[in-house]
Amino acid sequence: MERKRSFKIVRFFLFFGLGFLVCFSLVNAVAGVFFKSINDLPLAPGLLEARQEGLVYRGEYGNIITAVAYGEVKIVNLRKFYERVLPSLGWNLIEEGKYIRDGELLVITFKKKSDRTALFLKIVTVDAD
Repeated sequence: MERKRSFKIVRFFLFFGLGFLVCFSLVNAVAGVFFKSINDLPLAPGLLEARQEGLVYRGEYGNIITAVAYGEVKIVNLRKFYERVLPSLGWNLIEEGKYIRDGELLVITFKKKSDRTALFLKIVTVDAD
């Protein structure tokens, strides 16, 4: 009888521990990864940032920030991801692929390059007028 009880306890803790690890992994997946040059813009699942192709310019009259990422993800899935995520981050859609937030314009373009998709992001400062 004691052996059955200790087996149940071990099984409970094993199940609980595995459940915790799975939940922790899911939280990390949902939290996502962000671009290094644009720290409040998430990198869509399946993409890897090409940091050497990005640019950060901060000037007296405004900023220009670009970022590039590649992955084996369908363009339609990338569009859906950013259409869903960007409004929750304060970006307002002004036309397909263009968003505005707090005096900044975000332009998103997608291109198919051989077997992978390229995502190009550009943020520029715009006049409030």
